[in-house]
Amino acid sequence: MNIEFLPFKMSGFPSVLNFLKRRGSFRRSVLIGLGLLLGANVTWGRVFTLLVYNVENLFDADGIANYRQYAVEGEPSDFSYTPRKLLTKIRNVHQILALVNEGKGPEIILFQEIELDRTPQSRVEDYGSFLRKYTGTTVDAMLTSGFDDSIAGIPAEAFLLKYLEDNGLSGYEVVKPVSAKPLEERTAQNNVVFSRFPIEYTKFHPLERARDILEVGLLVDGHPIIVFDNHWKSGASNPETEPLRIQNAGVLRKRLDELLWENPSTDIILGGDFNSYYNQKIRNPEMEQTALNDVLRSREDEKALIENDDVDLYNLWLELPAGKRGSEVYRGRWGTLMQIMLTPGLYDFNGVQYVDDSFFVLSVPGLNAGETFGRPKRWHFFGAEGGGFSDHFPVGARFRTLEDNDADQPLLVDYKGLSSSAVHSVDELEGLPDAGLGERFGTVYKVEAELIVKERETAVKVGGRYFTVGSFRKDIRDALKNRGNGAAVHFWGELGEYRETLNFLIQDENWLKN
Repeated sequence: MNIEFLPFKMSGFPSVLNFLKRRGSFRRSVLIGLGLLLGANVTWGRVFTLLVYNVENLFDADGIANYRQYAVEGEPSDFSYTPRKLLTKIRNVHQILALVNEGKGPEIILFQEIELDRTPQSRVEDYGSFLRKYTGTTVDAMLTSGFDDSIAGIPAEAFLLKYLEDNGLSGYEVVKPVSAKPLEERTAQNNVVFSRFPIEYTKFHPLERARDILEVGLLVDGHPIIVFDNHWKSGASNPETEPLRIQNAGVLRKRLDELLWENPSTDIILGGDFNSYYNQKIRNPEMEQTALNDVLRSREDEKALIENDDVDLYNLWLELPAGKRGSEVYRGRWGTLMQIMLTPGLYDFNGVQYVDDSFFVLSVPGLNAGETFGRPKRWHFFGAEGGGFSDHFPVGARFRTLEDNDADQPLLVDYKGLSSSAVHSVDELEGLPDAGLGERFGTVYKVEAELIVKERETAVKVGGRYFTVGSFRKDIRDALKNRGNGAAVHFWGELGEYRETLNFLIQDENWLKN
């Protein structure tokens, strides 16, 4: 498989439709109409790349490891792991990262399989201080002529950070899990995030027999974004290990539901080695339930993500033709374990946006891909220096920010400036036949009624008809619900339908009267 690494393309106006959110037909039609009438030419802010990279066991050089290949035992051989081989692995990781952004490297990297350091006495708590401490030397020197006991236990991610700094890929902050579990109960590897953007918060979600999920809140030029770094239980085709991945997926799904319930527009990127195929359900029909497709609800339909409330994850493997979907080979078959998934907020024309069709597999024949079959050139221990890269190709995608003060920002509807003289009396609707009612959709009415509060909706009865009452804004929905069942309400509402129910939509807080 020869997977091309193409530069992302900048789409023209037709791509605007791909960014419209799924929050209701009337809102979509307003945005589409404005774009068509005004010829909206959106000015974007920063463009950045997120890369997901399983580095196949990047371990430090102290010989204390859970995996025997990285432990120092007995007489050394041509296959023994040494500081010099660690240097080879780090150099090769750098070569791959330097392929991105004209040698500058990705702005965000979600790493998998970086060793969980087994020597707490050598733990690095402050990576900035670590870099300053070793500013007078290089990783090349530290792992060759300058290697000694004081350097041996430095964690693998610190060596990698320092090497990138030595070679011009600078400015990264590092986040890794800090678990309360005893060391002997933890996995051999960590998920680790490198970011050039400010880190607002971190959370760690323990999994059963898998690496902790790393949740990191970032700020990209003032725009919040959340990334999840995953490495689920191995054995994608094994029905006996799928229950463990189901547990892994359940932890992530629960947290995702919390975030999207609070704000459906939250910009969230899920990445990592999910040890599941993007089409796990189809590829393994003997599995009654799958972690990725059934529990996490990864979907293959970008349009459904934008338009349908029931779809909130889109898997970027669907951006590539079927013949180019592959990040690793197992028993002669290409797999898609390395994945990036997006929530609808990455399409809503606000904050951070996905650059359409920018998903890529970073495969370079003769470098990290074999020239004969195009398979990943995995790491090997043989010889004085070792060699190879990883048994997985990295995958990545491009994103952009949309600035609120851009001169070419699509115009917003001035809901706040609506004059009371343009608001109709709700009495007009009484006795109106259904056919006539549909013709009034989009009209704003002054409503005075008794509020009906249910678990999932608020509503009113007007002229014998039942209308749900809602808003795209959570603060308005909460304010309504908090008034309680039976409360007298007075508001302006735009007539329409939502989920096959007549609806009054409150577009602005000024439309909700005390």
